[in-house]
Amino acid sequence: MRLACAAEMLGVSVPTVRSWVAHGVLQAVPGEKVTKVSATSLARAVAVVREMQEGETGRRRLARVIDALRDRDLLEQAQEAARESEDLLEYGDNELTELLRR
Repeated sequence: MRLACAAEMLGVSVPTVRSWVAHGVLQAVPGEKVTKVSATSLARAVAVVREMQEGETGRRRLARVIDALRDRDLLEQAQEAARESEDLLEYGDNELTELLRR
């Protein structure tokens, strides 16, 4: 996905998209002469941005997006570990979130 298109979908500027790539929020497509963003990482970021409050900008928005993506990754890892465990326990999202906070 071209940076301009990614910026439009996220409601941010192209320099912000470049910053998010540099911070690891968005993944660049390897091997491209012109930087492009992977559709998968863009979809994840768009979902988080849509859940956020309006009016958050700049570094505050970047920090919130990073935190939200990291939290989702941790939750997915915990759910995967529980599924693979011999002692399979069924937890809902709220229970797993509470366990991760301990």
